[in-house]
Amino acid sequence: MRRKLLGMLLVACVLLGSASCGAAEKLVVWGQTEHNEVFRRMIGPFEEKYGVTVEFIDIHPLGQREKLVLDGPAGKGPDVVSWPHDGLGLAVLQGLVAPVEFPEEVLNEYFQVAIDALYYDGQLWGLPYAFNSVALIYNKDLLPEVPATFEELVEVGKELTKNGQYGLLWDITNVYFDWAVFSGKGAYIFGFDEGFDVSDIGLATPGAVEALELLVDMRKSGMNPEGSDHNVVTSLFLEGKVAAVIDGPWSLTGFRDAGVNYGVAKIPPYADGSELRPLVSVSCFSVSAFSENKELAAELIKYLTSYDVLLAIYEETADLPPRPDVASHPAIAEHPDASVLVAQAAVGTPTPNVPEMNAVWLPFTDAVIATLTGQTDAEFALEMAVEMIREAIYEMHRGANR
Repeated sequence: MRRKLLGMLLVACVLLGSASCGAAEKLVVWGQTEHNEVFRRMIGPFEEKYGVTVEFIDIHPLGQREKLVLDGPAGKGPDVVSWPHDGLGLAVLQGLVAPVEFPEEVLNEYFQVAIDALYYDGQLWGLPYAFNSVALIYNKDLLPEVPATFEELVEVGKELTKNGQYGLLWDITNVYFDWAVFSGKGAYIFGFDEGFDVSDIGLATPGAVEALELLVDMRKSGMNPEGSDHNVVTSLFLEGKVAAVIDGPWSLTGFRDAGVNYGVAKIPPYADGSELRPLVSVSCFSVSAFSENKELAAELIKYLTSYDVLLAIYEETADLPPRPDVASHPAIAEHPDASVLVAQAAVGTPTPNVPEMNAVWLPFTDAVIATLTGQTDAEFALEMAVEMIREAIYEMHRGANR
């Protein structure tokens, strides 16, 4: 009902004139240059409908939060910001963004993982316009067909690892790339219910232990030797010495330019049918807490993440759309890379957007490395990691309350 009344009010403001309703004359959006070029071409219908001018200012997403801290209170900030979702929790705590409300029929237009990424403390803080994750990228000359299960993929990888060639390779000391292996076994970083519960840590579950033991087996078999960091893995794949890697869309241009006969596939499920769900990064629009036109700004982010606009964004930048209807367009559905990358991200799990995530990376990584190097066993390492994470979160909260 609230959204229906808002729509009626905005239409009335257009019909009666902005002065009579106190409507905004201009909305300002901070965005990335290549995206803004598309938005500027497509904003006309919105401006005409609401009788407002929308200005797009080129500011890289990674610099927006720091700039908003200064410009927002000074009255020089935007109405809408665009940035990676994983910093959203900190932006909320800093009072930089305002929550938004949309009916279920609007939220259902996006992939669930992309919407989940934008919840914090039971409220929604934006709408998604792009998302991505890692997937399986393979050399068709070495691996003509991807095995049906991950267990089979590992066995084939072992068979192909010989004479300076590797079957399945990624930096297994990097937990970002490892996460799909863990999530497929039922591990989770923080519990989730319209926001992440940092008191519920799922990194030492029996499934997490089993996943880490699988990584140890890969290391011991020789298929993933020590020193195989991301740069080494990428170089070997470019040289045609690796049958399959776990990597993201950011690497495909280099593989394509090098002439690698590659394919992209979802990471195969475990034999029991469990999906391997990689971490997903989401790019989103949020409404500035300093905007004097928050309701209209919310309508704007809905427009900027609509079907036609996100299809144009994909066609211009190849950024993957977090909407099933856009993903069904032939430009994506019939593209051998984009269609798979969307399907993989759609079944992923959002990287937690809470500041407490900063307490996770190092202990989790140390647990993986300690186990891979034989310093301890998987169960003890992960239990210690969880204790260290809890202690770090406690210290974070204690320091914030001083």
